[in-house]
Amino acid sequence: MARIVFLTLFLGLTMGRQPVAVTVSGPVARVEIALDGRRAAVITREPWRASVDFGTRLVPRRLVARALDEQGNELARVEQRVNLPSRTSAATLVLESPRSVRLIWQSIDTEQPKDVRWTLDGAPLDATSMHAALPALDPEKPHLVRAVAISSSGQVTDAELVFGGGLTDAAASALTAVPLRVERAQSIPSSLTVGGERPDIIAVEQLPAEIIFVRDPSLAELALRLESQNRLRRRAGLQSLGPPNATSQAARFIWPVATRAQGTTASELFPSSRSFPVKDAAGIQWVLANVSAPTAESLRFADAVAVAGLQAAASRRPRAVVLITGSRHRDDSRLTPPQARQYLASIGVPLFVWCITDFEPAGWEEPRHIDTSERFRDAANDLLEEIRRQRIVWIAGDRMLDEVSVSGAGVTPLWSQIHDP
Repeated sequence: MARIVFLTLFLGLTMGRQPVAVTVSGPVARVEIALDGRRAAVITREPWRASVDFGTRLVPRRLVARALDEQGNELARVEQRVNLPSRTSAATLVLESPRSVRLIWQSIDTEQPKDVRWTLDGAPLDATSMHAALPALDPEKPHLVRAVAISSSGQVTDAELVFGGGLTDAAASALTAVPLRVERAQSIPSSLTVGGERPDIIAVEQLPAEIIFVRDPSLAELALRLESQNRLRRRAGLQSLGPPNATSQAARFIWPVATRAQGTTASELFPSSRSFPVKDAAGIQWVLANVSAPTAESLRFADAVAVAGLQAAASRRPRAVVLITGSRHRDDSRLTPPQARQYLASIGVPLFVWCITDFEPAGWEEPRHIDTSERFRDAANDLLEEIRRQRIVWIAGDRMLDEVSVSGAGVTPLWSQIHDP
């Protein structure tokens, strides 16, 4: 029996020409490497290695290696998705019985969740602990149960489980989370097609969003301006920030300071803050004024925006990335701003660019000025309105987003189809 396995795994953001290596066993005469359905290389002998051009644009890719015999018949194949989020969830759901599901929490610091929110097929479940009771369900139909766990420090972790309808416990890997902007929810079922056919819709979810801010860690001019407004709120007896709850959006920062991942030679990390709950423009204002981190000589805003987009898409929730720039904006990124913008568009993550001064950094297209309290409030409210209109539609099948077509009144996709020519 023939077998083929990738030796090269692309865990980070990938573009340009890259080496691709596989290992094979059995009566394999040659290996064909395809990228996005087009043949990129043919290998006829050991070492089973080739150079593949991933293009000049940072977009999701499908890399396939096929083991062929002398006649060109396929003996085995292996596939990996590139520039797409991988599931590294710290929580797992276990179906204990047809009427009970349990959350298994895995945390490095052993901190238990402070709050757990459950949904079934997009509707809330009356449960807040590590266990949830399920109502009587039709076993012939697939169902999606989700748990959103929040720790005392604000860490938010999602876990999903699909069961019923003849699906196995591993069926979650055969579902696609489709991010949509929705004006008329009743139009969703008639708006989606895959290969000209209506997909099986498992659930439609409206969830708290993942908002990721990218800014200079030492942007003192922003903090001073917003903090003065927060002092006025506190004097008036207004609370700026409350505990996480079902109506809060999760906001956090990714700092544009790259560090080398331990034990690797290629991966880089961009540090993240904890998540903060925000309900309105005042909550966003508080977070921006009070969260800071050590700065560095070299700042990489475009690279950090791309990483933020990848992490936002991985949440499988409504999402947005916000880049905030100041008067001393200098970018040492490897990516250009257009490359970062195109990448976020290809994976369905809206990008907002806010400027706190008259200076507008090149390449980011029509930044929004937040140099007055009124302009900041309007920008924050537009951000919140965008994520409130988003829905996550789970469809059967493991699909790339560009395989899904969206048409119809009141429903638009969050992603754009961007490929190299």
